[in-house]
Amino acid sequence: FHHAGPDYAAGFCYLNDAVLGLLAWTALRAAQHTATAQPAHSTAPAAQAAGAIGAIGAAPRIATWALVLGLACTLLVANVGIAQKEHTIAQGRKVFVPLAPVDPRSLMQGDYMRLNFQLPAERLTYEELAWGQRPHAVGTLDERGVVQWLRIDLAEATLQAGEMRFALTPRDGQWTLVTDAWYFREGDATRWEAAKFGEFRVEPDGKALLVGLADAQLRGIAP
Repeated sequence: FHHAGPDYAAGFCYLNDAVLGLLAWTALRAAQHTATAQPAHSTAPAAQAAGAIGAIGAAPRIATWALVLGLACTLLVANVGIAQKEHTIAQGRKVFVPLAPVDPRSLMQGDYMRLNFQLPAERLTYEELAWGQRPHAVGTLDERGVVQWLRIDLAEATLQAGEMRFALTPRDGQWTLVTDAWYFREGDATRWEAAKFGEFRVEPDGKALLVGLADAQLRGIAP
């Protein structure tokens, strides 16, 4: 689900929310300033007084609309993200990727497993990539649906027969497959100790979604 398009859309919406919030704050500050600037017994003409009152009345409306638009944008991005993930689950190809999990505990975030997916040994540095470009891991599937890695390549590279691509995601200065952590309910650590594979749904363009973990026999571990 980590793909340049949704990332940019979310980033744009967050920026839009920030701008709308700034506009609302500015409008409220302007209204407060206008209200405090008027003396108790103003000698200003009636037109100026009416204009000041109108500005004070308009400020809350501007703030309200700014908040409404910001909320609408947030809900839109959230729904688009949900729809994209549902499409990947429904249409993506089932793939198992070997992993080497570690299980640190985090009192601040609850229990989770640190995932270290096996990837091709070669790497592409950030300097080798154009702005916004992501490397793709390329591999084939064996008869069980377990990926056999071949190389790291760019999104526009041509695939050979039987090959498929996986878009990689930046995490802590490195590239990983979708995510580097699997969260679970506190006290369920023993259940996930048997995890040996990550179960993914992968679309033809390389967009992948981690849907679960599986044991050595590729049996899904129930949450």
